[in-house]
Amino acid sequence: MYSICGYPASKSRQNGDVFSSEFASYRGLSATNETYNELNLTSDFSIIIRFRKKNAISPIDGKKMNPLSPRGVSGGGIFSWPAGHELSNDWSLTRLVGIFHTYKERKGLMIGTSLLSVVTAVQLGAMKNYGGTE
Repeated sequence: MYSICGYPASKSRQNGDVFSSEFASYRGLSATNETYNELNLTSDFSIIIRFRKKNAISPIDGKKMNPLSPRGVSGGGIFSWPAGHELSNDWSLTRLVGIFHTYKERKGLMIGTSLLSVVTAVQLGAMKNYGGTE
């Protein structure tokens, strides 16, 4: 079970020089190996989460709800819930495992890059002196 957290574009507001938004989280199960294959992705580098807005339920009372659209949440964290705590609201139990980047509403999928892939790319870039300023 995974959760994606961030600030959806639909709740972005600007008042003069001040920008604000509303925090949102989305929870779903890992996609099947078949889904990874269809998208030509691997679980070594990507995290695919099944998420359909119409099936969303509130983590507070378990009742059906209409969540905010995840559009604009790109760059938000993907957190993994430990076995046995999938429905918990104790965020201290989670681990940051990835960065969210793509929402495929029609397919009911949220896709991100594993944190290990990001850290590896940053380290490799540092070793090769990429992206620095002089």
